Amino acid sequence: ELAQVLCRLGRQSDAAAALADCRTLAATCQDPEQAAELDRIDANIAIHSGQKTRAETLLHRAVEQYSRIGAALEVATTCRILGDLLMAEGRTADAAAIYRHGLTFTPSPAP
Repeated sequence: ELAQVLCRLGRQSDAAAALADCRTLAATCQDPEQAAELDRIDANIAIHSGQKTRAETLLHRAVEQYSRIGAALEVATTCRILGDLLMAEGRTADAAAIYRHGLTFTPSPAP
């Protein structure tokens, strides 16, 4: 959470340092949900630092990790972030595919 706040304040290098500390601490836990969340936060820092390719890689990895553990809401949220990144890069077809992927994890409305 501290890394996210620092990123929002425009302090990307401090956010990256805080995130690196979290990754070090999390390495002993081997929690896939935590790893996915760290990747998603790291991607947000990368986006704000202008590292779009790195952000895309981290978001794809987060989607895969969330998918493996069945964290449907997190998959959908991460796909939205990734889709928005791809749209901003002018990659409409790729964005549509990732948005569709995220939608497959959202619950269908009750009949």
